[in-house]
Amino acid sequence: MGRTARAGAAGSSLLLLLPSEAGFVRKLESESELAMAEMAAETALQKLAAASVVGGRSPPTLEEAATQTQLRMEEAVAGDKELHSRASQAYVSYVR
Repeated sequence: MGRTARAGAAGSSLLLLLPSEAGFVRKLESESELAMAEMAAETALQKLAAASVVGGRSPPTLEEAATQTQLRMEEAVAGDKELHSRASQAYVSYVR
């Protein structure tokens, strides 16, 4: 979630959850003014694939879109010490 909008501007984010974490969404909705919408993983990947078309190239497969997204996330975490720390904390929390 984080800070997707600043100084009153609109923003959006993508939150990836396991089915077992659905209760977390309900908690976020009840404790905030967040507008949440569920999107199937396949739909999200289709949107990512369509958005990554550059220079008339055909859209990547869903597997390629997933791989590109994973690599971008890994690069972002590796390149940002604070993001790496938060990701590590989230992982430890998940494992517990």
